[in-house]
Amino acid sequence: MIEPCTPLSLLQVMTYSGPLKIKSLEPEDPLIEFNQGGELKSSRFGDVYASSLDPVGESEHVFIEGNQLQQRWREPPKESSSFHVGELGFGTGLNFLLTWKHWFEAEDKDPGWQHLYYSGFEAFPLSAVLMETVHQNWFKDPGSPYQTLYPYSKQLLDQWQDMMIGVHRIALDSSITLDLHINDAFSAMAQRPKRSRPMDAWFLDGFSP
Repeated sequence: MIEPCTPLSLLQVMTYSGPLKIKSLEPEDPLIEFNQGGELKSSRFGDVYASSLDPVGESEHVFIEGNQLQQRWREPPKESSSFHVGELGFGTGLNFLLTWKHWFEAEDKDPGWQHLYYSGFEAFPLSAVLMETVHQNWFKDPGSPYQTLYPYSKQLLDQWQDMMIGVHRIALDSSITLDLHINDAFSAMAQRPKRSRPMDAWFLDGFSP
């Protein structure tokens, strides 16, 4: 958790003669736009959030299958009953929603697995309005591969809000906890407790450098 800042004492404020510099708690603007293909793009990085060809299939292949999540959940846990996933670049939440869906719908998951903790590290979070717009666009086409994510998307949007720098915990149901670390990855990692449980899987996503 982020440690609280120590406030200046009244004496320090009264005797300080220089300019008071206070770092803004508002994250930087990713400068979002929709390109001609309807893709969500950050003009700050000149990169899109997801491929327009098959974003769901791409995420399934790279992150779900790439980390062998379904196979690993079939095996009984060796130590903890919780599974921890970390993602660099939460973006629209697509990878999280897919992970949640597979966790919830896995019929052959070993009963020893009790809780999924998902930690998203995001320096440029989408606003509540933009996040809702993106998700609404996903479900406009009845044949869209996003349709299976609708119930999960709705629950996430119900709790999504404009976020300041810091850690935001969202409990989505009895077995899913989402921790959003709004800051650059280096700062967010440094603020994690030293004895934090290591991640069982990492999704190394994000914009191209």
